[in-house]
This record gives sequence, structure tokens and C-alpha cells, in this order.
Amino acid sequence: MGGKQADSIMPRGVAIHGKSLRITFHYKGQRCRESLRLPPTKSNIKYATGKLAAINHEIKSGVFLYHAHFPESERALQFDGSCKRAGIRLNILCDEYKALKYTDIGHAAQRRYDIAFNQCLSILGPSRLIDAICPEDIMRLRSELLNTRAASTTNHYMAAMRGFLRFAEQNGYTKNHLANELRPAKKSTSDPDPFTLDEFRRAQTACTHEAHENMITLMVYTGMRPGEISALAWEDIDLVKKTLTVSRAYSDGKIKKPKTDEIRTIQLSPPALSALSGQRKFTEMLPALQVKMEGLHKKPEAIDIHPVFLPATTCRNNQFNILYRTTSIRVLWKNIVRRSGIRYRTVYQLRHTFACWNLTAHGNIAFIAKQMGHADYSMLIRVYGRWMENESCAENLRIWEALEAMGHAEKAPIAPQEIKKEA
Repeated sequence: MGGKQADSIMPRGVAIHGKSLRITFHYKGQRCRESLRLPPTKSNIKYATGKLAAINHEIKSGVFLYHAHFPESERALQFDGSCKRAGIRLNILCDEYKALKYTDIGHAAQRRYDIAFNQCLSILGPSRLIDAICPEDIMRLRSELLNTRAASTTNHYMAAMRGFLRFAEQNGYTKNHLANELRPAKKSTSDPDPFTLDEFRRAQTACTHEAHENMITLMVYTGMRPGEISALAWEDIDLVKKTLTVSRAYSDGKIKKPKTDEIRTIQLSPPALSALSGQRKFTEMLPALQVKMEGLHKKPEAIDIHPVFLPATTCRNNQFNILYRTTSIRVLWKNIVRRSGIRYRTVYQLRHTFACWNLTAHGNIAFIAKQMGHADYSMLIRVYGRWMENESCAENLRIWEALEAMGHAEKAPIAPQEIKKEA
């Protein structure tokens, strides 16, 4: 068993194992045996002796790298994990990264990441070695993305790649600082383009079904997203307390949590209450619909809901989806705008309209942000800032009137001559 020591010419630490030479040395307190895969000839024994001497010298000097001498050895992983990281290809490492990253994101986000990685790797070359990629390659990637795609699309692709490249850097797959080269592109910010009250009333008049009017009225007076409107159920509504709970959204053919994964409660205004009251006769008494609620890290849960808006109640033929898809709401809105004759803006502008109307009415910023489902009101200030600046003189007067009611009184400045008299 084991290696057999040869004649007196065989030095200590070199042995014949099977049909090849094997060397033995001690590293980090352990005995290590590695086959050289060389037949036991005199010249090979001399080579093995020199290699063993070199290894022992490097061990004493503290510069020994196991994988440098034995790159295919399983034992190299035990002492030097970097051997696994050397010479890995982009597409293979990207697959490893996705397996880790995708545990924290939903299916829709995974598809968007897949597109981003496929596009970027096709430009860089999927079979290239990660440690052979230099900053110049990443600069070329950014340049090509900017020249062929919109800034918003480019920023999405680069954000996905930044995460991947940082993963490669932090885990020693590359020594180059590649992620720093993917700076976000400056994109032309398109300001919200809200509807005026007259425009919205014309849109209401152009609806061919009362349920459609109820839908757009609820959207403009709650700021709900189209996917949230599609998944809204009567179980989420309390007409007595005048509240509506946004607990799910319908997207990509699946019921899941809202965009920010946060359940929020909306305080309903009179127009929103009126729209819901008018919608009751269409869908409230219909049988419950069983749907599967998608959840991250858990199996879909079957739930029964009574949707507020159903295509079946308004469709003129038998070809309709169970719930309103986002694309269906877009088409519906486009037809309403066309019939009304108002200038076309996307259906998402109804959400912007809710924010702008509330801000020009001097609504509380934190309250509006909570109604819309924003994590904080910084985005509200950034996106809708100019609506908050409207009527600043009137707002100043309103604030002063409130301060006066609290006891703040205007006091005229003392004239210089009065000060002299007092002295």
C-alpha cells in the first residue's frame, strides 16, 4: 500500500506510486502527497527532487502557493481558495452570481436581469476569462450601450452588471476595479404631465361604460398603480371607515405584493368613495375568484377574492382575461383619451395627477407619500418639486395666519428716535 521507496538513488520525500512519481511534504502542519504524473525514470526522479526542494524552500520563505504548483489538485482548495477563482469564464461566473442573487428577487425582476446580463455579456464576450477583462473593456461596454440604447435602459443594464462585477471583485475573481467604470448615464428627466380637472372630466364623459369611469376616477383620486387596480378586491375596502388597503398587485400574469412589498392603507376622498359605491352593482355580488398569491421564498398561496374590476362585466365578446392586465388598461385608457379629444398622456399620468393635485392643494408631503406607497417623501420632493413651489405667496400668508392664531403677533420695529427718548 502507498508509495514504495526505490533504491538508494531515490531521495527522501520522493516515491513511486503506481506507475508515476509522487512527492511528499509538510504544509501548514499537514502531510501533503501529490502525484507528478511522471514515470520513474532517472531524469524524472531528478526533476522531482528539484521540485520538492523548491517547494520546501517556498514553504520556509512563506511564499508557497499550492495551486501554482498543483492547479488541478483538490487539496489546493483547502489551502488556497483563489485557485478556484483563477481562469473562470464570464458566463460561468455570471450563472453562479445569478443563482445567489435571484433568491432575493421576484420572477419579473429575474427576467429583467437575464436580459441585462445577456446583452452585456454578448458585447464583452461570454467566454472571456473574468481576470482578463480590464477597465478599458468595461468603458467600451458603457459606450456601446449609450450609443445604441436609451439612457434609462442603459442604466438598468449597467446597474445589473455593477452588482455582478462587484461580486467578482469582492470574491477575488479579478483584481481590476471594473464596476467603477459603469457610471450611471445622465438621462433627460421627463417631468410629470398631469391632467387638468377639465381634461379629466372630459375623459370621464368619454367612457363607454360606467365601470371604466369608476376605474379611472379611483386611479386619479387614490394614485394607485394599474397593477394595483387590477388586483383590488372588495375584501380590501371599508366604505364605513372610508379606507382602501393595497395588499397585492397583478403583473406578468401573477398576483403578488405591491411594488415596494409594503401593504398600505389609503384614505378615500368623496370622489373615490362615489366611484366604489357605483361599482358595487357590477362586481360585489359575483362569486369569489380563486387566485394564487406569489411570495418570495415560499410556495404560491391560494386565496379567494372578489375583484372590484373585472373584464367580464364590460367586454363585448367572450375573449377576455380573468383580471385586467396592465396592457389592457393602457389600451382602454388610450381609447378614452382618443374619444375625449384631450392631449394624450399615458395612463400612469393619472398617478402623477393625484400627486400634483394634492401638492397644489398644500397637502402634507409625508401623508401624500404614504398614500402613494413611497418609502419616504424624498422622491416626492425630487419628482414633484415644482408643484410644491406654486403659489408660494399664498402659502406664506396661510402659514402666517396659522401662526397668528397660535399667538404670534406682528410687532412694528422701534424707530431710532423712540430709542433716544427712552434713553
